[in-house]
Amino acid sequence: MNTEQLKHHEVPLRKPMVPVILVCDSITSPANAGTLIRLCDAFGVDQLFFCGHRMNLESNRLKKTARSTEKQMTILQQDSILTVLQEFSKKRFGLVGLEISSTSLALQNYAVTDVGIVPVRGNERGNKPGNSVNVR
Repeated sequence: MNTEQLKHHEVPLRKPMVPVILVCDSITSPANAGTLIRLCDAFGVDQLFFCGHRMNLESNRLKKTARSTEKQMTILQQDSILTVLQEFSKKRFGLVGLEISSTSLALQNYAVTDVGIVPVRGNERGNKPGNSVNVR
């Protein structure tokens, strides 16, 4: 079977029914950031926040991994994840911590608010005491 990879602009995107904004806490790897950007673009995420660590958006590694999707995404950087989450909470967005645990709820079973959803992704090294954010 011979297949051809399509370019970003050649594939019609069906946007989610409500805004989706991904918030990332202290992501440090440009390759991981590029992968997140690419996934956000593929899933129609409206905005991507990098918090707690300034990501070099001009990094060659990030750009190579993102495969030019960083040009399509709205990417914002903020020092404080708490500030970002408080702002979305005030706007009544649903805040969702992305983690697999014994008390996790499957994402497809999450009741999305009419306003939008803010999935929150932690860093690559896991949470250390004093560095975690409680999302309610």
